[in-house]
Amino acid sequence: MTPGSAVALVAWLLVSGGLRLYVQYVGNYNATYGSIGGVILLLLWLYVSGVVLLVGAEIDSEIEAAAREARARRARGRVDDASQAA
Repeated sequence: MTPGSAVALVAWLLVSGGLRLYVQYVGNYNATYGSIGGVILLLLWLYVSGVVLLVGAEIDSEIEAAAREARARRARGRVDDASQAA
């Protein structure tokens, strides 16, 4: 399990729980929009879930890019050391 997926999982659970609490105590979509209120909430939940997954993927991408850069920096250091020794 990657760090980004762990962050995405925890954030998704928190966001889903927060949306549930908002709908339960604050939002009154059925009174405002009628039966289409459920569709609006589903679309909102899908949107927020997608954003959370993208944030997790971005975290993984940045970690991979930093690791790649560190490997390249170490490789350049070895090449520089070998050329100075010769």
